[in-house]
Amino acid sequence: MSDFPCSEEIAAQYRLYLAGKARAAASLFPMTRSSDASFDSVSQQDQHAWRMAPLLSPLGMDTLLKQVSRRLQAPNAAVAGSLFVKMYARILTGAWKLLSVYNARVNLPLSQTTFIWPETADSAAILLPQADPQPLPARPDERCAARDQWLDRTIEDHLRPLLEAVSFRSGLSKAVLWENVFIYLHHGYGEWKRAAASEEESARLASDYEALAAEGRPFRIPGGSFEDPLHPGEQLRIRRTCCLKHTLPADGKPCYTCPNVNADDRIRILLAKHK
Repeated sequence: MSDFPCSEEIAAQYRLYLAGKARAAASLFPMTRSSDASFDSVSQQDQHAWRMAPLLSPLGMDTLLKQVSRRLQAPNAAVAGSLFVKMYARILTGAWKLLSVYNARVNLPLSQTTFIWPETADSAAILLPQADPQPLPARPDERCAARDQWLDRTIEDHLRPLLEAVSFRSGLSKAVLWENVFIYLHHGYGEWKRAAASEEESARLASDYEALAAEGRPFRIPGGSFEDPLHPGEQLRIRRTCCLKHTLPADGKPCYTCPNVNADDRIRILLAKHK
């Protein structure tokens, strides 16, 4: 865990942040002095900001998992690790939205990334230093090469070391953590394709999703599916692993994607979530 610049320094040091709101998909926003008061209030004296590199150490990760356990009332480190990764992945999905919807990329150096989760906020953010998005090349072959390079760098240099550190200190299988990330990306691409403004954008989204789950990448995860009652003709993914969210005392409810839920309960949970 580390300090975080006070609000007067944020605008100067950070150009972009990825923010995940409760009950909402991650989005990409410009960072301004008035972006979000709950983020601006985080100061060097607060214990709600973590530079990601120190979290790769056992002491750093243990500190984070204890904070997550306390705030979510997680019964053990495995649950805390799983739900931290879900929170982080929901936010990070904004970088893929930038890639596939807005056709641009942003570097995500883990060593320079800060995760903030203010005590009184129902949202969290990932802050990136000097993160100016760069447009992808116009030529299809050059774009595919640039996209694949970004995917591999983000997976191998950002996600893999983080998930391995979480798994090591929490005792949770890496398979659960990779699927925690993938489930948000899978959902995101479905939403973005549904909202695509043109056939060109829809084709780009389909191509990028195919690349994401290509052979040899950790997001090539088999899973079941069921018909989406809210979007006839579309399928929703069923996980292979359980994220353990149902063990939280304040929640106690499984996800509709959980592999341990029967078909009737799955539909009931989904419809209740979208009331």
